[in-house]
Amino acid sequence: MRLNELRAPPALAFATHELGASNLPAGYVRANQSETPLRMEIALVTENVAEAYAGAIDAGAMFIKEPV
Repeated sequence: MRLNELRAPPALAFATHELGASNLPAGYVRANQSETPLRMEIALVTENVAEAYAGAIDAGAMFIKEPV
């Protein structure tokens, strides 16, 4: 499926720590509690990587590694 074939626009959501604690009663690790990167990845799809990267930088994003 191509990006333009999606029925709803893509969305990315984040939960509060309070919601995380209620959903995961056995506990979880907050990102700022770990000295090593958490084992997760978010993939974003775009037709123009260089333009999207520059826009993210202009908006204040911080990158660990430039896109390839």
